[in-house]
Amino acid sequence: KTFSGKSGEKITGLRYLAKDTDGAIIGAANVTVKKSILGELDPVLSNIYVHPTLRRKGIATFLVSKVREDFPYIKTSSNVTNEGLAFFDAIDKFYAK
Repeated sequence: KTFSGKSGEKITGLRYLAKDTDGAIIGAANVTVKKSILGELDPVLSNIYVHPTLRRKGIATFLVSKVREDFPYIKTSSNVTNEGLAFFDAIDKFYAK
């Protein structure tokens, strides 16, 4: 879905899904992309969720890798849980290599 922001920029919401072998959704990553009037993209990983029973199995890492295929220089939201901060810290160190 795309809508206009306060400054006239276009804002698009994207969702990346992880599914199990039966097709059930087990994780999701939401990306908000602002496109300025000049056409510059500003993507933000605004949310990531993995079913609690399936955490620490690489699903969030898989989702982030798929997001980074489309947006290599994506920023993360500043509104993150402590668990999310630890995850993104580990991911940032991985991608910094």
